[in-house]
Amino acid sequence: MGPDGSVSTTQGASVYHVRRPRSRCSGRPARPPRLAEVVACLLLAGCVAGCGRLGGEVFQATHSRVLQLDDSQHLGQTFRPAVGQLVGVDLLTASFSEPADPGGTLEVRLLDAIGGRELTRAMVPGEAVEDNAWTSVRFARPVAVGAQAVLDVRWRGDTPIGLYVNVTPNPPERGMPLNDPYSGGELLINWERAAGDLAFRAVNPGGPGALARGLSGLLWEAGRRLLDRPAFAAIWLLLVVTTAGLGLARLRRARLLHGQPGGQERGVHEEHAQQESQYLSH
Repeated sequence: MGPDGSVSTTQGASVYHVRRPRSRCSGRPARPPRLAEVVACLLLAGCVAGCGRLGGEVFQATHSRVLQLDDSQHLGQTFRPAVGQLVGVDLLTASFSEPADPGGTLEVRLLDAIGGRELTRAMVPGEAVEDNAWTSVRFARPVAVGAQAVLDVRWRGDTPIGLYVNVTPNPPERGMPLNDPYSGGELLINWERAAGDLAFRAVNPGGPGALARGLSGLLWEAGRRLLDRPAFAAIWLLLVVTTAGLGLARLRRARLLHGQPGGQERGVHEEHAQQESQYLSH
């Protein structure tokens, strides 16, 4: 055997040098993932996406029309905050292809209930109101909120503006699916409940505690959905148990393979011997 791992063999008057192939780290070629592993990953993703909302923000972006904001009509929205603090909201506004009145003011109040206690308010000048885009409304400081909160949106200006909303027929049209993706609240028109929702985003504070608040919001949302929907809870628990079982089976099999003494080394030497035998036969 040479220093490079070659083996010399004599056949007649000729000498052949057979070079041992260099083994990989594991001694075995990489294999594609098994079907069970792919299914486990898909099930895990389904469990997370189906039961909680990652990020912890309330974001209702679906819209079907624009409702007008003026002196005679104000709009609102009830919602369930995902975490215990808010720094503002984003609203999908429209100025009807004309710039909003620069002297006007968009006022957003945050309350703890319909007609309840005001927690904070913020003003946006008319020149900052976007047309067919998201308008940012930020409070002076983070505001503590409870399990439910209410937005009250008003406009004071010479020309009206609009807010994008997702309005569902009331009563629903026969044969048409109910288009109501956000179940955590409802639209308010002059304090009257309406079938639908504002297009809005409740903005949470950032900083070092954002991850902890997001995780707590995720757990709260998951727990609420499980309690509200027993059938969904049963399916979700079945998916979790199935995913955990597949993962444990995979770990157990990997430990058994790695626990065999010399198993990988024997596989490498047997592979080398077969290659040498095939080379010499030629």
